[in-house]
Amino acid sequence: MRPGGNCWIRFRSYHCYHNRLSGKNICYTVICFTRRSNSLRIKRTILTFFGIIGPILVGAAASSFGVDSVFVKILISIAGVVCFLQLGFFAWALVSGWDSKFEYAIESAQSNNELFTEFETLAKRSADDISKKLEILLERNRAQEARDMKAGISEKEKRFAMRSALMQFRKKCSLCGLEPKS
Repeated sequence: MRPGGNCWIRFRSYHCYHNRLSGKNICYTVICFTRRSNSLRIKRTILTFFGIIGPILVGAAASSFGVDSVFVKILISIAGVVCFLQLGFFAWALVSGWDSKFEYAIESAQSNNELFTEFETLAKRSADDISKKLEILLERNRAQEARDMKAGISEKEKRFAMRSALMQFRKKCSLCGLEPKS
């Protein structure tokens, strides 16, 4: 049973204020998925670069030195070995779904950041204005959390996000009682 009147509105106002300050679950996932998208962006860029640079170098060497050159033959041999490695990495990226993980990481970071901003804005409003909007935000937050949990967040990512959020909001850790400085 819900508390009535002012008590319930104060609870809701506190809930908005708490979400704004601690960034609980919202800020953590923004940090996790932003870091994940940056990591995947770098990996995809490296994979694309090495997929293009080999044929360009071989073509440039062949056009500069001629096809019968010893240098071109050595370069083609080296490029063949690099091509096998690159194909292996490409297959790994394809099987592990780097593209879909990258897209979801960006989408999740944007969505969670939007939720965080809306909670922050709602916390600044008067208690009378927040009742209906809070219910909508909480429901959107629950749905986003469910989608994020399906994407999986590793323990390492959770620790990194927790530390980053504690530093951002200048809060003490609930386990050790210390405020991280760096």
